[in-house]
Amino acid sequence: MIMEQYIIKENDGNDSIFIFVPNFLDCRDLTKMKQELNHINDWKITTKYDETTIQRKQKWYQTDNKPFGKNWKKSYDRWKPNNYSEYLLKFQNNMQKNISEIIEGNDSILKPKINSLLINYYEDGNNCITAHQDDKGSFGLEPTIALLSIDGPRTFCLERTICDSLKRDKTNSHLNRNFILSDNSLFIMAGGSQRYFCHSIKKEPTNNNSRYSLTFREFIY
Repeated sequence: MIMEQYIIKENDGNDSIFIFVPNFLDCRDLTKMKQELNHINDWKITTKYDETTIQRKQKWYQTDNKPFGKNWKKSYDRWKPNNYSEYLLKFQNNMQKNISEIIEGNDSILKPKINSLLINYYEDGNNCITAHQDDKGSFGLEPTIALLSIDGPRTFCLERTICDSLKRDKTNSHLNRNFILSDNSLFIMAGGSQRYFCHSIKKEPTNNNSRYSLTFREFIY
């Protein structure tokens, strides 16, 4: 399997590890996944904390029907769990096997027990996601996160931060990096990636392509 690795040695924790795998699914599996995604017609509308609408749509799945953001003070309808289709649950189980094989032998990467799926739907380049780190209360300090991109390419931006904050680490900004997440590519973030980096999808107004992002993780009870 062809893959690109971006590894940063951290002084006070596990390495920050990013793995990019192009052409992840074979043609048959890719076609089946696109058919599944195109049949979803009950997307949840995303809003900010101030209830401002974000155009990006989403659906959250969790094997034991747990809501996203278990420690949040406010409950959001969009983070209530949805029922897996038979196909999505089988696909998630296959992802467990595939990801375990990719990360095998790297002691800095925690082997996840994948039990959740978040699907984001970007209708065009005006849809974005602001810089953030994945919720540590739900997924832990150093989770292994696998992101499968389907359809149009988008730019995935990594920015160096002060440890465990969103404050940008300007002295280490040379570690910032962008990845073009192409159709049928897998992107894995692991080790200290959620402690030392934030990530985002910027607006690209001239990009008329739609994109699906499927994020597989271990949700911590």
